[in-house]
Amino acid sequence: FGIVNFSDLFLKSGIINFCCWLIFCSLLFVASLKAIDGHGEAMDLSVAKRHL
Repeated sequence: FGIVNFSDLFLKSGIINFCCWLIFCSLLFVASLKAIDGHGEAMDLSVAKRHL
């Protein structure tokens, strides 16, 4: 019974750790996308000005 509780606790902490890691990675990914997107928008504006 004690082993079952321990494994359940380990499983829950593993899921929590995985969720935290996933959130951190997705935030990092979104931040890098926004940085790239910002540069992309600046480039698009300069290209649009050239066409005008």
